[in-house]
Amino acid sequence: MKINGVGDGPKFERPVGNAPAVQPPPRERAEAKVSLSDLAARLQQIEAETDASAPFDAARVEEIKAAIREGRFKVNAEVVADRLIQSLKELLGPRP
Repeated sequence: MKINGVGDGPKFERPVGNAPAVQPPPRERAEAKVSLSDLAARLQQIEAETDASAPFDAARVEEIKAAIREGRFKVNAEVVADRLIQSLKELLGPRP
C-alpha cells in the first residue's frame, strides 16, 4: 500500500560492514521563469516614477498637521473624489 508516494523511486540500502553506501543520483536544478502581469509591471513603473518625483516637504506636512490639530483643516470631498478617480484611471491605464 502506497501512502503519499512512499515506496516510489529507486531504493537505497544502508551499507553492510565495510561496503560503501549507495548514493542517490544528484538532483537536477529546475529553472523557474517568473513573469509579471501587465498591471504589476505598470505598478512598478508608477512606483519608479513616484520615487523620482518631487522631494518630501516636511514643513508642509507639519503645517497640515498643525491645522488638523487646531481644527482649521477643511476637507473638500469633491476634490478628493475627483483625484481618487483620476488616480484609478492612471493605475488601470487605457481601457479597450
